[in-house]
Amino acid sequence: SSSGWQSLLRKVSHGGQRLDVGQLPAAAATSSSLEAILGEWEAAAVTAGVRSLWLTVPLSAADALPAAARRGFVYHHAEGAQATLLKWLPTTECLVPPFATHQVGVAGFVLNEKKELLLVKDRHSLYRDWKLPGGLANLGEDFGVTAAREVLEETGVRSRFESVIGLRHLHGAAYGRSDIYVVCRMRALTTDLAPDAHEVEDCTWMPLEQFAARKSHPMNSFVSNLVLNSVGGGSGSNTSSGSSNTSNSGSNSSNSSNSGSASGGGERLPCDIVESVVFSELHKKSYTFYATERIVTK
Repeated sequence: SSSGWQSLLRKVSHGGQRLDVGQLPAAAATSSSLEAILGEWEAAAVTAGVRSLWLTVPLSAADALPAAARRGFVYHHAEGAQATLLKWLPTTECLVPPFATHQVGVAGFVLNEKKELLLVKDRHSLYRDWKLPGGLANLGEDFGVTAAREVLEETGVRSRFESVIGLRHLHGAAYGRSDIYVVCRMRALTTDLAPDAHEVEDCTWMPLEQFAARKSHPMNSFVSNLVLNSVGGGSGSNTSSGSSNTSNSGSNSSNSSNSGSASGGGERLPCDIVESVVFSELHKKSYTFYATERIVTK
């Protein structure tokens, strides 16, 4: 009853083979039969020099999980209607990286011709002050596409991607994953506001200099001052609120030779600016923000 399972094996990365339990005949997918198949598979794989075994288990075959566990398989990832289990065969440390260590969010820093910044207040967020529109990137979606989509969905404003201002790196975020938050410079193509009533409590255009002076969110203030310096009107300071800790930036001082005079007000800033600040009094999490050079020298 277990014959033929070898034809279902597929080569995968990390010197591995994958078997989909959902493709096995019903008789072979029973607990006792599956455990025997897994034993045969492992023995043949070791002889062939295979390093990893991957077992895909759909919800409809969830009864197979105990047999896989008895054979030493562990969860690698699960999504939707199936789980993928892994068994690393060498006696050395497993070299397969963990699944989905980060989630990626993207914000749109949208300026209009009046140097006003597009801002929203989330309806359901714990942070209820003015912030940049944005959200999580979809699978296979570029940063600029995400920013334009989120800005349009939340505010009704159409915008075009220009550059990446920088990114924030934070750990211990949703589901215990790390979080990368990319801030994109966007040019407004329209200005009429049509906020999404389900997600957004309010949206507005605020003078960039006014928002940069606010102290409610250190990262937003820091980013706003970078852009303010690049478009003119800034004080030339590359810090936002006095609560930042720039001790990390000294380790990157070897790249400071890239600095010089800027064309739009303020000094040209090195591309490796690092700001370690408190995310908010609410979350009590620290993060690192990496600012690129391109935006501050525009």
